[in-house]
Amino acid sequence: MAKSKKSSGISVETFTHKLDMLEVKVDQIERKVANKADEIVTVQILEHRRELEEIYRIIQDIDVHIESIEAQLRLFEERKQQISEHQETLPLSRKNRKEIKGSKSMSPLFS
Repeated sequence: MAKSKKSSGISVETFTHKLDMLEVKVDQIERKVANKADEIVTVQILEHRRELEEIYRIIQDIDVHIESIEAQLRLFEERKQQISEHQETLPLSRKNRKEIKGSKSMSPLFS
């Protein structure tokens, strides 16, 4: 008969059971880490979305301001053109007539 040796460790069944329990715990931790990573990504996406919405609102405000400035510029240019056309139709004042007469009578050396 073979001599039975006394084992100095734990039984195979106990080891297998503890290993199975360890695997279950590792799986649980992996799921928790994956869930936490998903939560973090979700929060980041929501924050980025809020930032993009704010940037979009700012761009819309800038667009409105640009349109207003362009309208004011067109109005200014129209008024400038009207003033220019109006001045061309006005008779010359006495002072302007004298200045024009004086410049015609000057010698070519001084012009």
